[in-house]
Amino acid sequence: MPNTHFMKTRILILNTHFMKTKILLLLMAIPFLGYAQGDLQFSQVKLVSATETVPAGMVWKVTNVMPSTESVSGTNNRRTVNVKVNGISIIIKATDFHRENNIEGITNSAWTTLSGPYWLPAGTTLAVDDNCVYISVIEFSTQ
Repeated sequence: MPNTHFMKTRILILNTHFMKTKILLLLMAIPFLGYAQGDLQFSQVKLVSATETVPAGMVWKVTNVMPSTESVSGTNNRRTVNVKVNGISIIIKATDFHRENNIEGITNSAWTTLSGPYWLPAGTTLAVDDNCVYISVIEFSTQ
């Protein structure tokens, strides 16, 4: 018959060793957790209306776009609000309309991809595109 007291003691020792290892690893990781997002310092709020580049030592937080009236009264079936990131057009908001006999009908769908902020690193270009007048940006210094 096995010695149950010995087995329970052995399991307790292993569990204690495992917990000490986890605590040690956590304590070693804490200094790195403080650098996860860096030390961002608020710089300014901007309205981007032409092609601009995120300066060195900065990051931009794109918070919203300001659409033109064409985004709601255009003549095409799909009305979009686009921005350009590094020269590539990105659809931010779109509305699809159903047409019947050349008369606008009900909205079939409306969606946005800007449900949270976009973060752009230094060197990234940002510009307004189709049906976008301004892009609201918060600039932070990374230094």
